[in-house]
Amino acid sequence: MFRNSTPMELVQLPYQFQAYDLDQNKETNGRITYRLLNCQTSCPFLLDPNNGTLMLRGKESFRSNSMATLQILAFDWGQPISLESRIDVRLDLSSKISKRDLGRTRAYSRRWRKKTTSNFLITSTSTMSSIVPEQNVYTTPSPSNSDTVFLNIGFRENSSSYSVSEDAPINTVIDRLKIESDSFPLNINDEDDNLFFYTINDTNVPFIIDQNTKTLKLIGRLDREKQSRYVFEIELKFKSIYSMKLSERYHCEKKSSSLINFEYTKKFYQKILIIIHITDVNDNIPTCSLFHSRIYLNENRIEKNLLRIQAFDPDLGENGTIHYSLLNYNQYFSIDVLTGQLDCVKSVDYEEYSAIDLHILASDQGLQPQLQSICTTVHILINNTNDNTPQFSIDKYVFDLFSDMPRYSIFGQIYAIDADKTDQLIYSLSPNPYVTINKQTGHLRLKNQLHRLVNQVFNVTVQVTDGLHKNQTTLNIYVKSFPDAQEPILLHDPAYGLTINESLAAGSILTNVYRRWQLLASTIDFIEIVHDEIKSPFAIDQQ
Repeated sequence: MFRNSTPMELVQLPYQFQAYDLDQNKETNGRITYRLLNCQTSCPFLLDPNNGTLMLRGKESFRSNSMATLQILAFDWGQPISLESRIDVRLDLSSKISKRDLGRTRAYSRRWRKKTTSNFLITSTSTMSSIVPEQNVYTTPSPSNSDTVFLNIGFRENSSSYSVSEDAPINTVIDRLKIESDSFPLNINDEDDNLFFYTINDTNVPFIIDQNTKTLKLIGRLDREKQSRYVFEIELKFKSIYSMKLSERYHCEKKSSSLINFEYTKKFYQKILIIIHITDVNDNIPTCSLFHSRIYLNENRIEKNLLRIQAFDPDLGENGTIHYSLLNYNQYFSIDVLTGQLDCVKSVDYEEYSAIDLHILASDQGLQPQLQSICTTVHILINNTNDNTPQFSIDKYVFDLFSDMPRYSIFGQIYAIDADKTDQLIYSLSPNPYVTINKQTGHLRLKNQLHRLVNQVFNVTVQVTDGLHKNQTTLNIYVKSFPDAQEPILLHDPAYGLTINESLAAGSILTNVYRRWQLLASTIDFIEIVHDEIKSPFAIDQQ
């Protein structure tokens, strides 16, 4: 850094600039060299690179009434990064050009600063050195005082391509950036000497250049599924310290004090295009577009193409090739390994399965490793169809009835079972004058007395239907005289009355038949309300 006492304007020369560097190694990191940046061709000024003294080349080379703005550069010789600071100084030598010694110049500068009403702000910037075309205050070229040195150094190729696996760990070295040269003015060791800064034109790429080892390294995680290729440019920028070395070497060899312009030849490239292709690894599990699907299947029916499963794996090649399989119910269903088409290969009975949860496996074909997942569950609802005939609980019903059994007495029940659980069964009897049946429950009721049929047998055909299928059986009734028949249930009261309030809530208990008539519950099979005129608002709790 330049000292804060450095003036921003000079009115006489010579003047010594002073910079300091806090680094302790004065051979490299703390060694300071000075340079004029914007005054080369026909420049009337000289800047001592070692002590920073600015002076005129000669009195005749600068017009006394001229003014100039110079940019002074101070840089260190650090490796691999050289730091620098710059200041702009305005020269006004319109007064008499003085030839005072250096000590008097410093004294004059101190006196001149005391006369100013405010301190000058010195602005300096520490940056990485780079070789940039420099602007001259004096633009008139002078071929006799300027030499051009051609540099045969750089990359042999202007592009390079690499392949990197997406699971490459951070700090993986992609390649070493090899610099080649031909008759370079300095003897350089490409392994140790860092003549250039390597810069990448895209700071968003997950790569960096290690300036010490001159290697291109990975600094971030790669994901081929997000970005499969990176394209960027690496540029060489010549360090200022080596520009100074080249100038000194040239002056020593040529015994010349001419200004030197450095130019690159076309034999090598100073920029190289880097293309990095990201290769795939099997790091993605196959996933389905839908996690759950619902379909309907009629029972006892074989169907093709119930559903087509679609899974996705962003990996490439075998890593992204998906095969389908079933986790369960393989005896009823099959799935095409490649297309994911789901078929029913064996009929399903609703009475066995009313619903099936079918799990679909999707597996990629990667070898290291092979990944699979239950990518979707197909919920199959089985539609029940009327495909079963009702079956009676017994093949033949036989009842013994006494001849004095009262009318409307219930003496038995016909019971049938239908495997189609949702079907409603309807019972009926062949026409006869003695017996009726409840269509819904199958209870048998005596319609007329049987005293005329004592010791006789009459047969009635019973039929049950589910609306589509029918079945029938025979009802055999043996009429016996009273002594031979079972003792009937007798009620002590021929009638019984109840009075209730019309606002009585539904579900209220009116009476208990067992207690009212002192009946043993275990001897009673069924109690029914006989009320043929209108629908009764009352019901019996059989329990």
